[in-house]
Amino acid sequence: MTKVDMLRVVVLSALLATALIMGCSESECPGPDCGIPDPALSNIWPNEDQTAWTYDYVRRSWDWPGLAMYDDIDSVPPSPSLDDIVALLDAHPIGAHPESEEGIYRLRFDGDTTTGPGVTAQNLTRMLLTEDGPGHLAGTPVRRETFLERFTPTRTDTFDVLPNYPTFLHGGAWEKTGEEIVTYGAFDTLPHWKFLEANLAVGHEFTHEIFSGGPVLHCRILRRVDFETEIGVFEKAIECLYMVDSGILTFMGEYGPIGWSRFFEYGTVVYAPTVGPVYSYERLFVQPGDPPDAGFADVTVSLIGASTP
Repeated sequence: MTKVDMLRVVVLSALLATALIMGCSESECPGPDCGIPDPALSNIWPNEDQTAWTYDYVRRSWDWPGLAMYDDIDSVPPSPSLDDIVALLDAHPIGAHPESEEGIYRLRFDGDTTTGPGVTAQNLTRMLLTEDGPGHLAGTPVRRETFLERFTPTRTDTFDVLPNYPTFLHGGAWEKTGEEIVTYGAFDTLPHWKFLEANLAVGHEFTHEIFSGGPVLHCRILRRVDFETEIGVFEKAIECLYMVDSGILTFMGEYGPIGWSRFFEYGTVVYAPTVGPVYSYERLFVQPGDPPDAGFADVTVSLIGASTP
C-alpha cells in the first residue's frame, strides 16, 4: 500500500466520523425535505464555516514541446473559441511519456481572511498531499503562487516549473453574493476569479478579466447532468466549462522584446446542489495552433467525501 493509499484510508475514516454530504435519489431519501433542489447560486456551493471537501487527485505530465515564441506580435495565433474547447474536451491527445502523481486534495472554509489590498472574505483553505509530501497554501498566497504568476504579462523564463495545485478549483479569499461566487487576489480590490454567476441556465456564458490588461476567463454552463463519482450519483448537477486566455505575452531581453507567445488553459468543474464542487478537470499550458499542442499537464480531482461542522 502506497503512502497515498494509506492517507486515503485515514481521510475516509475521518470523514465517516462526520456528517457525509452525498447525492441521493428521492427513492433513497423519500419525503419533501429530502428532495434535491434545482441548482441555484444559493445552494450550488455550501459555505458554512468548517465545511470541507476531500478529493482524489491525479496530475499527469508528459513531454513538452517547448515554448512557441514568435518574432512578431501579429504572428501569434488566437486562442480557440469555447466551441473549439468543447471539441477538445473529448478529443485532445496528451503528450508522450506521461507520468502520474497521485494524492489527496482538500478544501475547507476556515474563518475569514483579509487580502493585502484590504478585502475581507471567507478563507477557503486548501491542502494537497502527495507521495512527495504535504503542501498547504491558504488565503491570498494561493492566488499569486499557483495562478497569477503563470499569466504575468512580461516574463523572461520559459515556464519550466508549473504549480501542482488545481486552478479551476482553488482556495483563497472566497465570496458568495446574490450575483456571483468569486475569489480576491493580492493586487487590487476587484475579484480576480469568478467561479459562477447567478444565471446557471445551460448555455449561459460570461467573461471575466483576471486583472486589468491581463488574462481573460471565459465560462459556459455546458449541461445539467446526473454526475457519478466513486461515492455516488449527484443529481441535477451542472457542468461548467472554463477557459483562460493568457493574451499575448511579451518576453523581454536586455535590450527589449525578444519574442511573443500565448497560451490557454481549459477544463470543467461539476457542481452539485447542496454539495458543492464534486469533480474538476483541467489541461495546463496549451499553446494555440492548428491543432493546438498537447499542453504541459492535466489535473483531475474527484470527490471522495465532504463534511459539515
